[in-house]
Amino acid sequence: MKLILLLFLLCLLINNSKCGPEIFKFTSEPVSQTVNPGGSVTLSCIATGRSGITYSWYKLDTGFSTPPSNTDLISGETGTTYVVQAADVDESGEEKLFQCKATAGSDVIISNVATVLYKLPDSIEYDNTGKSYIDTLIKTPSDDTDKGVFLFSLPCNTYENDFDTSITNGEPYDVQWFKDDETDRVEVSYSNMWTYYTELKSTIQYDGVVDVSYDVSRLNIKKYDLFIFNVQKSDAGTYSCRAVSRKNKQKVLLGSTVLTVPAENNQYTIRPKTIAGGYMVLAVDSAGKIRSAPKEDDKVLLMCGVACRTSSGTWDPQYQWKDSIGAVLASTREHIVTLSSSGSVSYTCEILNSECASKLSPAKKILNIQVGAADFDPTLQFTFSKSPPEYMWYDTSDNSKSHDPFEIGCEGSYTSGNTDVVFQNSVYRMPDLVAGSNVSGVYNFDSSFTSDKSGVYQCVMSNDPNKVVLYQQTTNVIIAENPTSTITPTAMNVLDGETATFTCTVGGYPIESVSISIPNSASVVTCPQTSGDVTCSTTDSTNYEVEVKGMVLSKSGQYTCTVQTKWYKTDGTEMRKQVSASITVTYVKASTTVLTASSTTVKLGETVTLTCVVEGYPEPTTPTLTKSGSQIDWSSACTGTNRKECLKVFSSTTLSDSGEYVCAGSNTIDNTENKSEDKLDLTIEGDVAVSLTQTPAGSEQNKGSSVTLTCKAEGNPLPTKLTFKKGDQVLKSYSGGDDSSITKGTYHIQYEHPISSLVLADTATYKCEGQNTVNGDVKDGSAPPLDLVVISAVEVTLTPTHATPAKDESTTITCTATGGRKPHIVELKKGSTIVKSHPTDSGFCTETDSFTLECTYVTSAGYASGGKYDCIGKNTVANSQVATVTESINITVSEPVKVTLTPASSKEVTVGTGITITCTVEGGKKPHKVTLTKPDTSVITWLSDGTGSTELSCSGDHVKTCLYEITTVAYSDEGNYQCDGYNILPGQTSEQKDTAQVSLVPVKDVSVTITKGQVSSFNEVSHGDPFTLGCQADGGRIPFYLKFEHTPPSGQASEIVLYNKPSTTPAEVTVSESENTLTYDYSVSSADYNHGGTYNCLSKNRAASNAEKSDSGSQEITIVKNVTSVITSPDIVDKGSQLRITCSADGNRPPHYVALEKDGVMIKNWTDPATNCSSSTLYNITCGYDVADVGYSDGGTYGCISKNKALEQKLVSSKDTKTVEISQSVLTSFSPSSTTELLWGSDSLNLLCSVEGGLPPHEVNFEIPNGTTYSWTRQSSRTVSNSFTCNGDHELRCAHQVISTTFDNTGLYKCTGYNKLPNSSMDRNMEKTVEIVVVKDVEASLTSTSDTDEVSFGAALNLTCNVKGGRAPFYIRVQFTDQDGGVSNLIEYNGSNMPDNIREEKNSLEYVHVINGVGYNDGGVYNCSGKNRAYENEEKTDEMSKEVVVVKNVEIDPVEDIEADHGTSFTFTITLNGGRSPHLVKLENTGSQIFNWQKDSDVCTGTNVLTCTKVVGNSDVNFGYDSVYTVTAQNTAKDKTDHTATKSFKVTVYKDVSAAINPSSDSTMTYHVDTTITCNVIGGLPPHKVDLILPNQVTKTWSKDGTGNSLTCTGTHEKTCTYTFTPEYNSDGNYKCVGYNKVRSEEEKQQESTVVQLTTVRSTEVTISNKTLSVLTNGTVDVNCTIVGKPLVDIAAVSWSHATLPDLDLSGNVSTVKGSQDDYTLVSTLSIVNPLTEYSGSFNCNVLAENNQVITKSVVVSINNREFLDAPTVTHNGGEAVEQDTKMSITCFVKGFPRPSATLFYRNLVDGDESRKIPDAPSIDKISPTATEFVFQLSTSCDYTQYKFICETNSTKYTDSRVLKESNSVQGPIVIGCENAAESNTGVMIASGIAAVLFVIIILGGIYILHLRRRQSPKSATGHVVYVNTNPENLVEVEQTSEHKYDDVVLHVSTGEAAYVNTATPALHLYNDVVIPTQTTDDTPYAYARSEDVVRHNIRPPVYNNHELR
Repeated sequence: MKLILLLFLLCLLINNSKCGPEIFKFTSEPVSQTVNPGGSVTLSCIATGRSGITYSWYKLDTGFSTPPSNTDLISGETGTTYVVQAADVDESGEEKLFQCKATAGSDVIISNVATVLYKLPDSIEYDNTGKSYIDTLIKTPSDDTDKGVFLFSLPCNTYENDFDTSITNGEPYDVQWFKDDETDRVEVSYSNMWTYYTELKSTIQYDGVVDVSYDVSRLNIKKYDLFIFNVQKSDAGTYSCRAVSRKNKQKVLLGSTVLTVPAENNQYTIRPKTIAGGYMVLAVDSAGKIRSAPKEDDKVLLMCGVACRTSSGTWDPQYQWKDSIGAVLASTREHIVTLSSSGSVSYTCEILNSECASKLSPAKKILNIQVGAADFDPTLQFTFSKSPPEYMWYDTSDNSKSHDPFEIGCEGSYTSGNTDVVFQNSVYRMPDLVAGSNVSGVYNFDSSFTSDKSGVYQCVMSNDPNKVVLYQQTTNVIIAENPTSTITPTAMNVLDGETATFTCTVGGYPIESVSISIPNSASVVTCPQTSGDVTCSTTDSTNYEVEVKGMVLSKSGQYTCTVQTKWYKTDGTEMRKQVSASITVTYVKASTTVLTASSTTVKLGETVTLTCVVEGYPEPTTPTLTKSGSQIDWSSACTGTNRKECLKVFSSTTLSDSGEYVCAGSNTIDNTENKSEDKLDLTIEGDVAVSLTQTPAGSEQNKGSSVTLTCKAEGNPLPTKLTFKKGDQVLKSYSGGDDSSITKGTYHIQYEHPISSLVLADTATYKCEGQNTVNGDVKDGSAPPLDLVVISAVEVTLTPTHATPAKDESTTITCTATGGRKPHIVELKKGSTIVKSHPTDSGFCTETDSFTLECTYVTSAGYASGGKYDCIGKNTVANSQVATVTESINITVSEPVKVTLTPASSKEVTVGTGITITCTVEGGKKPHKVTLTKPDTSVITWLSDGTGSTELSCSGDHVKTCLYEITTVAYSDEGNYQCDGYNILPGQTSEQKDTAQVSLVPVKDVSVTITKGQVSSFNEVSHGDPFTLGCQADGGRIPFYLKFEHTPPSGQASEIVLYNKPSTTPAEVTVSESENTLTYDYSVSSADYNHGGTYNCLSKNRAASNAEKSDSGSQEITIVKNVTSVITSPDIVDKGSQLRITCSADGNRPPHYVALEKDGVMIKNWTDPATNCSSSTLYNITCGYDVADVGYSDGGTYGCISKNKALEQKLVSSKDTKTVEISQSVLTSFSPSSTTELLWGSDSLNLLCSVEGGLPPHEVNFEIPNGTTYSWTRQSSRTVSNSFTCNGDHELRCAHQVISTTFDNTGLYKCTGYNKLPNSSMDRNMEKTVEIVVVKDVEASLTSTSDTDEVSFGAALNLTCNVKGGRAPFYIRVQFTDQDGGVSNLIEYNGSNMPDNIREEKNSLEYVHVINGVGYNDGGVYNCSGKNRAYENEEKTDEMSKEVVVVKNVEIDPVEDIEADHGTSFTFTITLNGGRSPHLVKLENTGSQIFNWQKDSDVCTGTNVLTCTKVVGNSDVNFGYDSVYTVTAQNTAKDKTDHTATKSFKVTVYKDVSAAINPSSDSTMTYHVDTTITCNVIGGLPPHKVDLILPNQVTKTWSKDGTGNSLTCTGTHEKTCTYTFTPEYNSDGNYKCVGYNKVRSEEEKQQESTVVQLTTVRSTEVTISNKTLSVLTNGTVDVNCTIVGKPLVDIAAVSWSHATLPDLDLSGNVSTVKGSQDDYTLVSTLSIVNPLTEYSGSFNCNVLAENNQVITKSVVVSINNREFLDAPTVTHNGGEAVEQDTKMSITCFVKGFPRPSATLFYRNLVDGDESRKIPDAPSIDKISPTATEFVFQLSTSCDYTQYKFICETNSTKYTDSRVLKESNSVQGPIVIGCENAAESNTGVMIASGIAAVLFVIIILGGIYILHLRRRQSPKSATGHVVYVNTNPENLVEVEQTSEHKYDDVVLHVSTGEAAYVNTATPALHLYNDVVIPTQTTDDTPYAYARSEDVVRHNIRPPVYNNHELR
């Protein structure tokens, strides 16, 4: 055995080739990988062992199969690598499988399967640098089914008050998103806005654009969200949000946000990680801006959000807001809270959905808000106990100036610190206000009070000495005097644009108003007025200086200064007086001229308009426009009178339009001409425009012709650079200066490039570039490139010109093609076959230059290479024509002639059978002659020129195969046959010859032959023609019997002749003894249909062995006849009658097609005419066609067409025609046919005159009402005029049309038509008439001298009523409806007694209503109506209305202040008036609205004067009514402008104080959780003190005077005071609140709340000292469990348990005691000494807490074994032998604790070389805490004869850190299939000896291997590779077999499958192996390799045997 092994190893060492057959295998297979988003991975597959390997790649979408299914084939992937893109795999995370197949011929191997897994990122980066109150990106979640689509949201919040009014001017604005820069606008796919008011009474949703309001009592929050779906890498960038004013387009940047997308991202799924949250202050500071930080009493908007999809598909989670103590505030995404105290406050947003919450960590967002102290607000802390009236009037203007005494006064208190605060007045100073005290002050007016004491008296609270006004209240005391008014001067003239200044001096007191009325306008200026065109100012309230600025014509007229005083008598009666003075202002203006252009600098080709405006008073002359002294006409007539405007439009400017333009005008003032003019320079700017032209034109030019290329640059300013290029070669460059080759113009420079004689090299792309500078900007231009192609036809040369190679030689052919354009096709043909073609065959041709292809072809050796070769070149020349040139070469192969003959020797042939003698003649040149000499010495010759005998059929070229056929061998054919072949070698003249012979011996049985005469090849005879038939019988012995008979198409067979020797021997039968034949000839002189049928001949003879032999023959004869057609019908048919057409067809074969056509178009096809038509015989068919009601279209030429198949089956057709004419006398008709009315101007006049007849009408006359007659004749044009046209033949249609009718179209129309009848020359005619009437409904219009419906009171007004109609109107009426609905007629006319003030014109009536001074009674609706009779004489009515509105601004009377008691109603009464009736009266206080009357309720009554009464509240009157109220009234006056008036007054509400505490009943407090106690105190006047009394008798106080500050209070009348503290165990006790205030009597009121008892509680809390613990079996488990709570649980409520050992009793190991610090703590200790390893797991501390809730805290204890390390066990799966490059697994199984590590070394067992370490990390299987399996991978190498594996392990002890080491080794497999590295250099003898030894070694090695295979036991589960079933989940137990082949490892490698062990069934392990499906044991030495090939090459599929491993 050792000897055999040694010999095998010797083979491996010395053999130059493998000791076994080379294996077809993979050296590299695809491995599993992970692909990043947007990335790719590369799979590799390389095989060796065969040549010509091809590869295929599969994506296993349809499942596993071996080989893989073709449906999974990846098309086009045939390389050794395949790149998998991220998009090719499933992004949901499911892996995709790929496999490679290698093919070499019939050999196929399949790789292993590689998985590619898509990597899912879990977040994106987000940088929130924008102005946003959301602090985290809101991310969209996704479940596992979502792929690559998610939502990304960017919030953009804006605030109205952030905008300065100078930016937006109060106009609406838009919010825009843009990315990176302003050009990359982003469409906002979703936007909305919420508006929050401070009282939060409503939420309004807008569409993203609102009108901006700057009322600081309201705060608008606008929120615009940008949503980006399906985020891509390209979406990364900076997103900016801005506001843009719609009015002035000014932009305000609101903020920017950066979106960063990871580099690997393409499309992927985002899962939620956090909740977005934030808050926003809903309060403004003193400047009206949003606070940067909140303060006490502020409202804030809390916001949170998360994107989350639940299983139900919703995206909206459930939100819940809680305060700092856990109280639920709201269940919405947004919530608004009021900050009641300063300091830090927190709010929590929680997500309640379990699905959403489970995806978040944590599922809540906590907002911490730092709150500042509240601002001091004096309106909340100071009030006046006495409220003086707004005005106090005392009348002294009528009588004396004495009056009754009276007084005014105020009082109040101030409670802030020790600040010195005083009351002061412009007349008197009140006493100092001491902090905390009440102060009052009174001022007396006695009876001597005079008007100089009139004025405003103030009661002011201020901070002395700074005098900062904190609060004030005023009253106005007035004494009245009569008004006076004078104005100076009384008249003036004012030039245009100047200011008219005059003075109005006024007197009186109190003056309510000083106003200036403006002429030509209803506007009145109320003094003082410092803005506008008319201003009025004063420094002493007596002299008012009035300025009328910017004098224009409309400001001419009379200005009036009116003074009005207003006061009240002592009884309260309102008094007014006014006086006026006037001045006349006259306007004059000298001529002014302004010339403007839509742009003075215009781009070339654009449109520009010059506008000249000349203004003057008096009217100026028409202006003139000149350029360079030449006058230019205006584009249209000038418009205007005093302002003349003239236009000159240049629709498409040219550079010559540049220049100075002058416009001049003038007018005359006071006989003096005032001239004026204006100039402007118009510049036509032209960015450089470049052109490149060619003369002559055309991109294609013939070679040798001449062209000129012109490069031109044009522009203004003049271009400075010009560049001309050929391709990239610069031919001319000009950059300024003098250059003789450059031509310059005013606006252009150009260069001409001539080419006198074009060559191919001139083919190129030419370019022209230019440059000029416009306004400092360099402008570059270029002309479209000009392609010049020089055209010349292709030229072809071919070498060599001739060749004569020997049979075994090849020839090189070179073909060169040149041309312009470059040849695009070069073909080399041999005969008609294309041998090579460019560009189809790569490598055939190469480019030697831009116009030449050189093509080379090498012929093969042999005769096939000889012949004529054509080289064909093609190129495209002018006009896309293709030029083609061909050159040829002849190749002749030289070889002497040689002859062979088949059969080659003597041959016997049966007489009557055939034989072919084949003579093969080979030679080069080709054989030119072949002869065959027959036994009778006759010679048959074949000649190459075609002149030889046709008996010898030769084919082939150099090898001629010549056939001589004897179809029927006769005895005369016996003898020798000789074949001679001839050729002439190239270059010689004498023939070469070769000869061969064969001998034939013939024998034959009887045979019959029938011959035909005058019968077609289709066995056909034409009807009436003669024909003959012959019957000849021949045989070895002469035939003794012949019978000839005929069977017709219908009938029985009949005998014609019978020869039966010796009984019957008719003379017609000829007997030939020499030919051994009997012959009979049958003839017919004129065939008819009965001669058709079957002819049969039977003959007999005696042949071999005198046996009787017989033979017969038959012949079919068909008698055919060409089809003929006949058509019958009448010649003329009357219209409306019946027409019958008959079509007959006769012929044989019977006609199969009969059709009828009309005028060349088929109208009837009798399909299957034999069935659908009648037939008299088999050969004749008659078909009929009927027309029931003949019309014009039925006339024409009819044709009958029939077809049949006649002689030689050819298709024959026949046609017969007949012309039919239709007879009808002319008919004329009109449409419409009766009198017709048409609407004037709207209906079209469409008259249709129809003229019909047969023959067709030839003339039509058409007469219209104005006498015009249109004539149409068939010989003239069919269009007589634009309004009269005729079309048609038999039915002629003549149309007359008028698009828009007028009364001229009314009248009688006549149409006359003419025609002739067939066979008649006389004209026939017929005429028709119709009447047309044009009508029009009446139309009414009502116009006014006022531009609008509004008319100022007192102005003049004219109303014009006009009615028009088609029939003249007979009725007009003007009716007026006043505002109360009263109706009256101003004028009415009904056809008789027309009033003088009605003007009548053609078709119209008109009335003008004049109103000289408009009053309120003139306001209403005016109606203009008219009547006439129109269509169908029906009376028509029309009307038009116009509303006249008289306007005046609204006014409100004063309202008194009101005092009310809490819970008692009170009444408001308001009086107001206005011109248009006031449409809005609104009463409101701060933050609320009492009523809003808009003519839809009974609050207000009246029209122009309104009285509004409102009873407010009843028992619900509260402190919300304590406020200053404002009355707002509004009406719409002139220009529909809303005018508003306001008045204010005050309401004070009183109530005694009350107090309440919250919580309102006994309750608990949570230990160390902040608790807030709230005192709610209500009173009016407002409470000034609040106390909270605590259990320890400590009082927390708030005081208005500031002496108490331990409570935090907010509110005015309703004080909310809070006290927040942290409860301790001793905080239990009683709590109550006390409130204080004052009422009208100044009596202090006090009220206590109920008493509540609060108790501190603490929920049970459990903590454990360790969460994990590791203990050895010789150690101790020691864990403490601490329990706290109030009340504290009992000790018995604490227990310990084991999570997985429920029966483990731990009571003896537990000690539980009360804590030492307080009475609310327990400590429970678990102690286990020397624990068992089985105790490893979770120990639970269980506490039964309140509500029977069990609280469990766990510690995970790991109890470890002793620390040890055993020697490892080493195994491998390589068996006894493996091939090189085989992947092996080496397993190192180790037992030890702590878990050891392992290293594997290997070395060569044979020579014991140095060990090497396997570098790759092993796969580790942690079987148990003390058992570990390490699996190492190794690819075998031929560097190792046999492996040895050493496993070294080590472990570090926990206790002393000592390292334990163990090692072990195992013998590995032998490596086979290796090649020797060096070749033998010994001699032939040594090589032969080695080969002999090698043969012996192979035999012995094979025997050894076979011996091993037969000893191989069934495979075990250890130490071997196992093989997986294709369906491992359904393994089938089979009988264990013995047909295992030797090397299963090879089989596993070749099939590429992975190992599999199924452990799913307890106590049963299955493994499986591969066997070959054969029952025969292979005894050859390399059976294992061949068995492997059986599987690998798919000869038979493998069988998978499953075995049970016990």
